[in-house]
Amino acid sequence: MAAIPAMFPCIMIGNIILVLAVALLRSKFGKKAGLPVSIVIGAVLKALFMGILISLIILPNMLPAKMQPMLHVLQLQFSVTQLITALIGGVYAIIILAVLRNTSLGEQA
Repeated sequence: MAAIPAMFPCIMIGNIILVLAVALLRSKFGKKAGLPVSIVIGAVLKALFMGILISLIILPNMLPAKMQPMLHVLQLQFSVTQLITALIGGVYAIIILAVLRNTSLGEQA
């Protein structure tokens, strides 16, 4: 399936977009709201990037004919599901950071 190798760089770039958005926007929204707001923005940007590139360009053009009935499910997997999992990961990151702030590691955060 030719679509799979083409998707790997897109997935990596989507994750880079999420990390860069959080890193660059975290301080722009204040001390309390900065991390949650930047995570939401990063998750949306990641989902948009992957939704457009993978769901609308790569999959429709590179998916084998026998897998065409699965196209809609795969498109959801690389757009909406990516948004949901990025947001869930962001919630975990906020929880872990809150716990770490009570330890000696928290001095670095």
